Amino acid sequence: MTPMTPDEANAASSKDRQGDTTSYLWHLRLGHIGRGGLDAIVKKSYGVGIDMTSVKQWELCDGCALGKQTRVSYMKSSPNCAKQVLEVVHSDVCGPMQTPTFGGKRYFVTFIDDKSHFCAVYLLRNKSEVTAKFAEFVAFAETQTGKRVQTLRSDNGGEYTSGAIAKFCADRGIVQKFTPPYTPQLNGVAERMNRTLVECGRCMLEHAGLPKTYWGEAVMTATFLRNRCPIRAISHDKSPHQAWTGKKPPLANLKVFGCHAYVHVPKAKRTKFDARSVRCRFLGYSEHEKAYRFEELESSRVLVSRDAQFMEDVFDSGRRDYHQREVVHEDTMKNVPYRSAVGALMYLMVATRPDLAAAVGMLSQFSADPCPTHWQALKRVLRYLQATPTHGLEFSREDSVSMCGYSDADWAGDVESRRSTSGYAFMMNGGCISWRSKKQRTVALSSTEAEYMALSEATQEAVWLKVFLCELGEMASDEAVKIYEDNQGSIALAKNPQFHKRTKHIDIRYHFVREKVEDGQVVLQYVSTTDMLADIMTKAIAAVQFSVLRTKYSL
Repeated sequence: MTPMTPDEANAASSKDRQGDTTSYLWHLRLGHIGRGGLDAIVKKSYGVGIDMTSVKQWELCDGCALGKQTRVSYMKSSPNCAKQVLEVVHSDVCGPMQTPTFGGKRYFVTFIDDKSHFCAVYLLRNKSEVTAKFAEFVAFAETQTGKRVQTLRSDNGGEYTSGAIAKFCADRGIVQKFTPPYTPQLNGVAERMNRTLVECGRCMLEHAGLPKTYWGEAVMTATFLRNRCPIRAISHDKSPHQAWTGKKPPLANLKVFGCHAYVHVPKAKRTKFDARSVRCRFLGYSEHEKAYRFEELESSRVLVSRDAQFMEDVFDSGRRDYHQREVVHEDTMKNVPYRSAVGALMYLMVATRPDLAAAVGMLSQFSADPCPTHWQALKRVLRYLQATPTHGLEFSREDSVSMCGYSDADWAGDVESRRSTSGYAFMMNGGCISWRSKKQRTVALSSTEAEYMALSEATQEAVWLKVFLCELGEMASDEAVKIYEDNQGSIALAKNPQFHKRTKHIDIRYHFVREKVEDGQVVLQYVSTTDMLADIMTKAIAAVQFSVLRTKYSL
């Protein structure tokens, strides 16, 4: 007896399931050929030895299901189109853009009505603003149309699945519908709108010769224009604006994006011999007034006015993103409250948050001339504060007061001046009572020198704290303050009273620590770097180590 092959055995065992065993068997023999291919072989006799006159359809092949399965095709149009305005609203977020706008925006969110295809766009700094913008859109849309938003359709992005937007929709009776994961095709209305707006904005920027920092103005203008042009989705019979409002849009006031214009200066803002107009760049249309938006070429101020003379064939002579980089940088940071934000962080750091000392010290060095990178770093610190609002100093209740200090320094941390940063922290009853992070006055020639100078500053603070506690009666005058240090060289240098040729260049003021060690007012003790609490004051460290040290501060 001839043994059966595995394929033949599989075919025989699944005869009832497959229907016609012969067709299924030849399907397996011919490498899981499709029904059309097998039917052609049988009918046109492409081979010899197949004892079939017709091919019958088999129900399911496990091998084909595992090896050939594809996604279900998508319908070209949805059968469930909205019957009235605001019945279904599509939404999606586009970004982040590599280049932020002058206002620091990196995203934009779209809300498209399924019936009229009217689109509303909002610029965002972060995706977390989507809930607030959706609430703003709902208030605007329901007031303008007299209808209520019934359904919000979006993808499964975190900005749409968050508790905030879910609560807002639940309170308003809005049904949220999500597309399946990795299926942007089912959110095609919003996805296609993003492409349309980006393409239109890109074309306007290229024609006007403007840098990418103007993408926000271009996208908002593209939205304004797209709402006023007839589209195929509503059979080219009317524009989204007309379908939304019932009125034909006025088009006579449209101008070429990015062109130059002379904008009239109101009489109240000029003197007798001042010029009556200023030269500006056209940026688009105002949302709240029947007016245009301009950027004054000389001062980069944004103006809103209806009194202007346009030169629609005059644009910038060169690309600012290719040449005048310093000017663009200046305009970008002109309206950013960098100094105010640093001041607020410094107030908080000095009061209750020693974990911010190194970051605030670094950011404050660029207050005179910050750049977008510094602003992004500052916003990261603000986000850290937002995530840790309950952190603060805690002290344990003990019968006796015990104080100790930690001193540390990086070495040549400033890449420009090559100066090091000193840091110290003094602990009492489980909490931090004094801390500091400061750049050293002179360049240290070695890590030992940097640590030695930091140790001197910590010793000065220790002496003052001891005097203060002695006045309160909480510390004996002959009791020494223990200071922990993670550099053996600096400890040896402080304990060695003899002159050393390697330390003769160190300023006299830094030898203060040596005197206090000799007097017995300060005791130096070595501690490993992993347990050095002042490490958090001198440089950026890994997140895990940062969390460990922060816990030891009782924050």
